[in-house]
Amino acid sequence: MFKQFNFTGTLARHRTALCISAVSLTAFAASAGSAAGRPSYLNAGLAVIFPECALPVFLSSALFYLAAGALSKGIVPLSSILLLSFFRWFLKHISHRSPLTLEPLMLAAVSALIPGTLSVVCSSALALPFYDTAAGIAASAILGCFVFSFCSLSARYARTGAFQASGAELLHLAVIYISVISALSGAVIGFLDLGRLLSCAFLLLAAKKRGPVGGACFGALATCAMLVGAPELAASTLLLSAAGLICGSFSQLGTLAVSLSFIITCAAGLVSTGAGSDTFFMFADAAAGAMLFVLVPERYARRFTALVFGSRSVYSALSSITASRLEFVSGTLADIRRQIVLVNSALENKSTPPSPADSAWDGLCSSCPKNGCCGGEMKHRERLLSLAETVLHFGEITSVEAAKAFPDCTKPELLADSFNYSAAYLAEYRAERLRSSQLRALLCEQLVSMEEVLGDLSCRVGAVRGVDPVLSSRISDRFASLGYHSPKACVYLDRNGFRRAEVYVRGSFNTDLAAAAIMVSDIADIDFELPAVKKTGGVTMLVFHERSAYSVESGVFTAAGSASPVSGDVVSLLELPSGSSCAILADGMGTGPRARLDAAFAADLAGRLLGSGVSVKAALRLVNSALLTKNADESFAAVDILTIDPFTGSAELFKAGAAPTYLLRDGVFREFGDRSFPVGILNGTDCTSYSCKLFDGDCIIMTSDGVGFTAVQKLSELVSGSVLPAKEAARAVGMAALNEYKTSKRKNGASNPPRDDISAAVFRISLRKDGI
Repeated sequence: MFKQFNFTGTLARHRTALCISAVSLTAFAASAGSAAGRPSYLNAGLAVIFPECALPVFLSSALFYLAAGALSKGIVPLSSILLLSFFRWFLKHISHRSPLTLEPLMLAAVSALIPGTLSVVCSSALALPFYDTAAGIAASAILGCFVFSFCSLSARYARTGAFQASGAELLHLAVIYISVISALSGAVIGFLDLGRLLSCAFLLLAAKKRGPVGGACFGALATCAMLVGAPELAASTLLLSAAGLICGSFSQLGTLAVSLSFIITCAAGLVSTGAGSDTFFMFADAAAGAMLFVLVPERYARRFTALVFGSRSVYSALSSITASRLEFVSGTLADIRRQIVLVNSALENKSTPPSPADSAWDGLCSSCPKNGCCGGEMKHRERLLSLAETVLHFGEITSVEAAKAFPDCTKPELLADSFNYSAAYLAEYRAERLRSSQLRALLCEQLVSMEEVLGDLSCRVGAVRGVDPVLSSRISDRFASLGYHSPKACVYLDRNGFRRAEVYVRGSFNTDLAAAAIMVSDIADIDFELPAVKKTGGVTMLVFHERSAYSVESGVFTAAGSASPVSGDVVSLLELPSGSSCAILADGMGTGPRARLDAAFAADLAGRLLGSGVSVKAALRLVNSALLTKNADESFAAVDILTIDPFTGSAELFKAGAAPTYLLRDGVFREFGDRSFPVGILNGTDCTSYSCKLFDGDCIIMTSDGVGFTAVQKLSELVSGSVLPAKEAARAVGMAALNEYKTSKRKNGASNPPRDDISAAVFRISLRKDGI
């Protein structure tokens, strides 16, 4: 029966009830504590940071005060719990803001203000001494610091899933630790002080993880906590700093060695300082804390220390190593490219073959006994250079032209042959050098592209901050149960704090995409979007992204020019592996099928590269390299690429000879466009890039050369005061461009130039409200 009991599954099913029970027990224990000589307000802080547990916190706190016969001392904490819970309810239901979007500073200020005000009022009403009033204000300030630190760390953990135990975050952790230990220091179980017991256990964890420094620091923090919560226990607690420093030296020997050295050090320290009223209780707390440290399962202790101290998992370490290896390979390729450039420069400076004039002089005229009859050396040289210019221009000369230039020459045929041979050799040499130079330039271009691709892979691998093997295995098993052969799944967290699930199956994917998204969402307990699907080499890749903060609606309009029934523009929409929406507008030079072919080639190649995870700049460079190998009958293309990140609400534009793009916000247009060359003309891409932050209701309009700003302005009139769907907006822009051409044709008649291809793509950005 016990073997069949699924303890982990039971915990997962009752997680909410267990969390409420843990918070309630903490509030019950914290109600026994004190801060600055007044009852601790940590139970009120628990009601602030866990609003769903406000009622259990209030009931458990009231139960303690009733059981201890100290209901009069609990008036301020209990009243604070009620008022702060009402404040959180008001912010959530009146201002329509979720708890995670609340400012930690505002919560901390209110958390300190309400108990502090109540404490002053009660002290005045009961005519308590000034010390009690000041102590109540100090306890309220401690509560405010605790709430601020806890909310700040919670907000970061919600974004990234981990802490970085350094800087301000380390200070927040110290404040939380001191607040909790000081509040629990008054909770006594038998003869054991709960706060000091837990501080000993945490000290041992820190000593094992961080060595002597970690143990000593946590010992000092425990002493500070005792000074705040139970000053009478602080004298004996000073021993913990020295004990943590010593036991941390045994951190490499294992858990038992650390705990034994800690107990021995505490015992020796207490004996050396002499017997006191707290000596026995201090040793009992240290021994109980060491026992708790030993009894905690290793995996839970490892998770706790990884959470607090920011240690990296094996997946993070592997991703870092892989990213470094890719960067190393990229650097090696950069060194090879630099060497090729140096070789190319050296070859360019290499001496060239002699000109036809020099060859004729060295081979014939210098040894001819009658060269003095040709008008002297200077005159002779001028005639040779004139013939050399003629032969280089026309390719060859005849013996008649040679005899005309040198009437006294006895062998004009031999002179003409010398010029023709030298000119042919020089032309072949120059053509070979040009081909070699082009090949070296193309090789350098390919190496640069490989550097950028490896750099992109390095960034993607380095961005993986954690992998969930349990969820990955469960998703793989679920897809296997659907009939897919050996599916592979990976659920990981990127460095921006967003979760992603990638699934690879052999063959085609036949399951409904919506059903697959619901299935993966149920397994991971996370709302995922519809997956992006890509199939390559018999393997289908599905990428599920966490539900984003923004939604993107798109619409496209295209129309062929008046000179051809086929449009030379191609608009392609796709979703990138990063979860961003991408649009590619390629405009082939000219109109008709040939322009369509170049535009389709550029858009398809760029889309396939971007869909594989290559960055936009690297993709444009590879497209440029591919188009450089074109035949003489082919042409180049202008490429316009837009990426929209729905998670952060940002957009990036990359333009290579493309028409302007417009951002419409609150009826005002902002134009993005600059001079740049299309792809397929020069070695290296000359694209320009722009980035901007997007807000709810913004529209981005991509256009080709056939759409002018006047046609785009029509959209501002249509969307003012109303929400126009993106497809209708794109059609409105395209029809405005057609009407503008018709009006121009009526005015200019036959002199009006043919209409260019028209393409317009409109993207509307909306902020999701209430998860819709």
